[in-house]
Amino acid sequence: MAEYVDYPNSTQYEVSRNSYFTQQQRALRPACYVRPENAIEVAGIMKTLTATNATFNVKSGGFSRFAGASSIDSGVLVDLARMNKVQVLPTGGTMMAGPAAKFYGIYRRFDDKKMAGIGPKNGDLSVAGYFLGCGFSFYSQHSGFACDDVWNYEVVTAKGEIIRASSEENHELFYALRGGGGSSFGIVTRFDFVRFFNKKTWWQHIMFPASLNLEVMKAYANAAKKVLGKDLYSHMFLMTFFSEDHQEYVTEVHIVHSGKDTSHDRKPPRLSKPFKKLTGALQNITEGNGVANLTQTFMEPAGLRRSAWSTSFGFDKPEFLAEILSRWQAMDEKLKSLPGQRNFRSEIELQPVSKRMIWNARHKGDNALGLPISMVPMTYVLFSVQWDDPAFDDIVEAESKRFIDGIEETGRQNAQLRGVIHMNYAHPSQDYWARLNPKSYDRLIIAARNWDPDRVLNRLWRGYFKFDHEVGG
Repeated sequence: MAEYVDYPNSTQYEVSRNSYFTQQQRALRPACYVRPENAIEVAGIMKTLTATNATFNVKSGGFSRFAGASSIDSGVLVDLARMNKVQVLPTGGTMMAGPAAKFYGIYRRFDDKKMAGIGPKNGDLSVAGYFLGCGFSFYSQHSGFACDDVWNYEVVTAKGEIIRASSEENHELFYALRGGGGSSFGIVTRFDFVRFFNKKTWWQHIMFPASLNLEVMKAYANAAKKVLGKDLYSHMFLMTFFSEDHQEYVTEVHIVHSGKDTSHDRKPPRLSKPFKKLTGALQNITEGNGVANLTQTFMEPAGLRRSAWSTSFGFDKPEFLAEILSRWQAMDEKLKSLPGQRNFRSEIELQPVSKRMIWNARHKGDNALGLPISMVPMTYVLFSVQWDDPAFDDIVEAESKRFIDGIEETGRQNAQLRGVIHMNYAHPSQDYWARLNPKSYDRLIIAARNWDPDRVLNRLWRGYFKFDHEVGG
């Protein structure tokens, strides 16, 4: 496959380097890109890399934000971009996708065949990063976290062997890959996941001015504690940002539901009722033009500098949740007003976790998060920020860290801090592994020791969130 090895100064090398989502990832320059087409080629590459002690990293979609997540300086970059095949399997209710397949294409296939399945709100995301990082979806109450609907992985191990991991085969590895990332266990070259019949998906988005954040947070807490999970075909998430259209800070409530047209049905989903009682909405729109089109709303421009942080809290004090949004707004105003600042934007996303999602995970073999029932309902707070000038890196990162540290400390004082981090939004300075359930962490160590006993991946595979499986005795 020499024709698929690309070196600096070649056209394809620059195409691969510029395919990353963020400036930080694009800035690194590997010694070469290697672009395999199938698991057999990946296995051969793995054997060569480990035999020569060559440092490497692996890229599927390249959507991770921070430098070195799926990029590398000087080492070998295994670019899985050619492994993007999607296929409906003859096995009832399943699909297969390569690691670099993007969800927009998968959603198009779903919409055409009146099917649905787990996937992100942003159709630009690729399969590998989304599933390996656990993932939220429009159908979380029906299916759980994204990783809970993956029933089989094809994996290239540290020894260059091609194996399967499922609930019936290599179960500990199967468990580890469900939310534990991949870089400590092997390169996943295929994902088999669940699909199901779905007549239509409807999306309701209700936008409120930030002046109503306290009332919106009370409604959010009420919906999460009393309604979320009781309707298996509805899910919600909230986003707070500065609206250019309205020229003010807003909080947008997104309610996604299957099979019910709330623009004509007199009985809208129960999740929407706490929010419908509020007055003063800037807009209230219901759409039903396909999930693929829906996800285009959340696609973001590539080529900017980006950062993200994650934490989580309980719902017992909605006043505290409103305070989080107030603190974020103050930080946002400060950062975007810096002289010379361009293309700055930040936002807060709130993703709730219900008991139903935990039950779904346990019913399907559990996942690496290992969230106890006693911790939910809770909400993830996902903070993301973009800018375009490296001169602002230090202040953006410092203010972001100050914001996260501050709300976590206040949450701790109010007995609301859950502290669980979502891998796909975690900052590299956040200790993802330390926030896991200790029992889950111990199981991940066992899986890593079994499948990388000589710590080859630990030594050679750079990037993303890794742990040293010698820790713990």
